[in-house]
Order: sequence, then structure tokens, then C-alpha cells
Amino acid sequence: RGWAALGGLLLLAGCAPRVTLDPPVGTPPADFSGTAMPGPGGPVSIRQNEWPNLTWWRIFEDPQLESLILEALARNNTLTIAVQQVEVARALVRESRAGLLPQATLAPTVAWSRISNNGPALPGTQGKLLDAYALPVTLSYEFDFWNKNKLALESAQAFAAAGEQDWRTLYIEIVSSVATTYFNIATTLAELRITERTLAVFVDNLKFIQRQYDVGVASALDLQRAKAQVSVTQAILPDLERQAQQFQHQLAVLLGRNPGEAVEVRPLDATRAPAELPGGVPSGLLQRRPDIRAEQDRLRATAARVGVARALFFPDITLSLSAGATSISTGSLFLPGSFAMDFLASAAVPLFRGGALEANFDANVAAYRQEVAVYQQTVLTAFQETADAISQVEERTIERDRLRQAVTDQDGAYQLANRAYRAGVSSYLDVLDAERTLLVAQLAHAAVEGQRLIAMISLYKSLGGGWDASDGQPVPVSSR
Repeated sequence: RGWAALGGLLLLAGCAPRVTLDPPVGTPPADFSGTAMPGPGGPVSIRQNEWPNLTWWRIFEDPQLESLILEALARNNTLTIAVQQVEVARALVRESRAGLLPQATLAPTVAWSRISNNGPALPGTQGKLLDAYALPVTLSYEFDFWNKNKLALESAQAFAAAGEQDWRTLYIEIVSSVATTYFNIATTLAELRITERTLAVFVDNLKFIQRQYDVGVASALDLQRAKAQVSVTQAILPDLERQAQQFQHQLAVLLGRNPGEAVEVRPLDATRAPAELPGGVPSGLLQRRPDIRAEQDRLRATAARVGVARALFFPDITLSLSAGATSISTGSLFLPGSFAMDFLASAAVPLFRGGALEANFDANVAAYRQEVAVYQQTVLTAFQETADAISQVEERTIERDRLRQAVTDQDGAYQLANRAYRAGVSSYLDVLDAERTLLVAQLAHAAVEGQRLIAMISLYKSLGGGWDASDGQPVPVSSR
């Protein structure tokens, strides 16, 4: 009869739904050589274990930047929140692992009861007060025939792994944000210094023209143009100062400081960065990106959850053993004759749940397919970000070199125009035009150099910021 009953249970469980979970599709390019930059001696090949590394920011040779990055990693509140989220996920893994182990319960019981005179009772017990004492230990074990608990554990482990990768993604984001904001400050301060130096030149020219005007050599139009140039240049300074302050506030918050605290930044021209980066970036480097690895882990987690949802259609088979002492008095509770034991084998079969199991299964299948789409989009975005960053570095490097030459040429033109005007062989309009063009070229050169450095940061970020799945880098554990 027992075998027949078991067969019946399995027959009922055969109604469990089946589904095919399709893996992600799409073939990424082998590398980014189509947009890569040539090195000094032609294309430079790189191995996946060489570039970038976890301390990539040292390419800038800026001790102040490194100090600020380390401070942010130690004090940033968002990073601390992510560490706690990892701790939650790890605790849930330990909770899920318990489902694979036997459970033991100690349930001491004390009962006092009065037997009714008129109700059913054993002979001689009507109207009496009875005591009952029990000290049982119950052992139970659920046979995981359908891998429900095993798959639940696998899902929890995969979600915990995804949480660790999320922490690494945030780590890269914090480092990149600190470096980007740092160079935004340096760029703005460079533009501010250029404008102040240019203003000093304009003021000096205004004084010269004022003296010339006073003796009747310079015209009123030249004097008015010189005053206007000084006023226009003075109007630029407040906006640059405001931008520098805002970037300072942003950096202070990233460091876990109050926004009002000033942060020291080295001059932009003191930064040492490689003129070019290696070409032929292998697409395999993108496997270092924690966001891609996190989505791979979530794929595993949601696939395991589909298995858990399907296992719920099958019977739960449990063995229970309860043993202990039972007596009507405390004096005899621990005597050999008070020992009692129960053994129970049970199978709980879900016959009707109003469609809840089917809905739960369909929801988990949809969640898996959603995660497939998220993973594929994450990979596409990663390739786009990397290709864009490589292109940005290349274009900004070319633009920087051209603007550097433009500044040199325009400075020469300004010197010639100024000398010619002071010698009386040229109009002040030529000087004014040369001054404005030189200022524009100098500001553009500073801005493009800052953009080039930030593009390099974006490239390192797009390649996973130096993380490698094989390096064993742990996620920090919070103190308890």
C-alpha cells in the first residue's frame, strides 16, 4: 500500500509545468581594434592580465589624487551602505543553507487540567485535577528529492555574489567620480588662472591706452574698447569661481566631508598622464566589469528560483522523531518508565491552491527572461561605453595637440599686434582681436586637456576599473 500511495503522489506531481530557459544570445566583437589608438611604435598589444590594474589612477602620478581616492574609499557613506547590503545577502545564504539540515526542537510542556464530571473520561478520573509534564526533543528532516532547498541555496548564493559585484561596481564609480571631480576642479582653476592672467594684461593695456589718450595720441574709441574688454573679462571670473566651488562641494561629499571643507588640488599642468594608451583592447577585458558579472550572477539566481517554483508542485516528504519524558508528576518525570517516543513520516501534496503555484512559477520564468534582457543590455552598454571612451581619448588627444599649437601661434600674433600698436603702425582693433582669440584658445586648451583626462578615467571605468574575478579581492566585512 505504501508504494502505491507513493506512486499516486508522484503521479499528481507530474502535473508540474515545464519550461525551457533560453540563455542570453549575441556575439561580442573580439576587440576594439577598429577604434583603437596607435602607440608610439605602432599598435601596442596588451594582455588581459596587464591592463588596467586596480590602482589605475597612479598613471596620473598625482599623490594628492591618490590620497583623496583612498580617503573616499574609507569614508564614503554610499560605499558603507553597499557593504551592509552584502552582509544582508550573506546572512540570507546562511539562512537558506539551514533548509538542507535536520531541525531539532526542544519543547518543555507543563499542563494542569480538571476533568469534567459529566464528560467522557477514563474511569476514576471524573472531577479530578490532573498534572502533565513533558520534556520532548523533536527531530525533523525534509527530504529534498526535488532539489527545492538546494536550488533555494544556490539562488541565495548567486544573489549574494551579485551583491558583492554591485559593491565592486560602486567602488569603481566612487573612484571614477573622485578622479573626475578632481580634474574638473583642476580644469576650472586652470581656466580661472588663465582668465586672471589675461585680465591683468588687459588692465595693463588699458592703463597704457589711458596714458596715450591723456596726451592725445590714442582715440576715445580705443580707450572705450579697452575698458569694455576689461569689463567683459571681469564678468567671466564669478562664473568660473562658482563652478570651482560647486566641484569642491561635490568632491567633499564624495570624501564623506562637509561640503564647506576645501580640498587641495594640484594644478592641471602638473598632472602626468600617458600621451597615448595601448591599442587593440581585447573584449575579454570587459568580463572584468563587475556590473556584467553581477548580471551573470542574477541570471543564475533567477534560474534557480524557477527550479524552486517548479519544486513546489511536488510533495514535501518529511520524517519526524519525537522522544523524551512524559509524566503526571515532576517526581517521576526522569524515571525510565516515563520515556515516550513518536515517529512520523508525512507527505504534503499540493492539490489545490487556487492557481497560486502556477502564478508563482510564471512570475519566476518572466523574471528570468527579464534578467536575460537586462544582461544582454548591460553587455551592449559596456561595449558602447568602452568604444566611446577610446574614441574620446583619441579625439581629445588630437584636439589638445592642435590647440597647444594654436595657443603658441596666437600668442605670437598677439605679441606682434601689441608691438605694432605701441609703435603706432597698427590699430588697437588688431590688438583686441588678437587678445580675444588668444584667451579663447588658452581656455579651450585647458578645457580639452581636462576632458582628455576625464576620458581616460571613463576608459578605465568601462574596462572594469582593474577588477579581476581571479584576483580574490574580497568585499570588506563590516564590524559587529
